[in-house]
Amino acid sequence: MSDPLPIGWAIKPLGELAQIVSGGTPSRNVPYFWENGTIPWVTPTDITATRGRYISESKDKITNLGLMGCSARLLPSGSILMTSRATLGEAKITTMPACTNQGFKSLITNPGVSNEFLYYQIQRTKQEYERFGSGSTFLEVGKRDTSAFQVMIPGQARQAKIASLLSLI
Repeated sequence: MSDPLPIGWAIKPLGELAQIVSGGTPSRNVPYFWENGTIPWVTPTDITATRGRYISESKDKITNLGLMGCSARLLPSGSILMTSRATLGEAKITTMPACTNQGFKSLITNPGVSNEFLYYQIQRTKQEYERFGSGSTFLEVGKRDTSAFQVMIPGQARQAKIASLLSLI
């Protein structure tokens, strides 16, 4: 039997807490997609090479044409970039508008959901998320499983307090 939830807490799927956005890659064979690009295009390598909870730069950048030429979407600052292919469940909060390659299921939090709190919950439940991985060449977690992945969440005021305390550690 599982422990009862603290008063004011609920267990909710990520799909109810955030919009889940997959990434994409513009063709490397089209120079106009990459040359003089200004839009940060984040890869899992950028995530694993960055210390702390924020990411503020990417190795590669794409152009507006590159963004329009693939399935990537420009994510707003404050989005949680979460890896979902090969490296599973690594996450950072972006401090700039950015897009990602297809190795991500990024989260744009809904009103009333703290991106900082959700980031910490993702870190806490990373091993559980990794269990959703499937594939023969490399593991991947799909959008449906990411959307269904459940996390514990309190009310908005408590989210902010917990995130603030955790950021001090």
